[in-house]
Amino acid sequence: MKFRIIFDQSTNEITIITEEGGIACIREAEKSSDETRTAITDYYQLRISNEMNSDTLFESLAEGKMYNKDWFDVKYNSLDAIQDALDWLCAGQTNWEITNDLYSHIFDYHEDKS
Repeated sequence: MKFRIIFDQSTNEITIITEEGGIACIREAEKSSDETRTAITDYYQLRISNEMNSDTLFESLAEGKMYNKDWFDVKYNSLDAIQDALDWLCAGQTNWEITNDLYSHIFDYHEDKS
């Protein structure tokens, strides 16, 4: 199954998308004196559809259930966190192919198309 990883350096967040429209976001935990979390993964139950757009994507996904996982010993950009997201999005899938063009109409809106 194809999947895509989008790394946003400005927010230290990684978005994982599968060709079936599954989406999870992994971000660096905010530093706090009373917390030991290193990262947080948000898993969206709803799937991305071709009718969604970049302006309303997360509002649309928020209409469904959302789950999260706190990480205490894993960085947000670790392979463990990425594999966990893929396992959650597509349980039982073992054959993965990375690509950069899934849902480009939603996620490539900021790139220069000229």
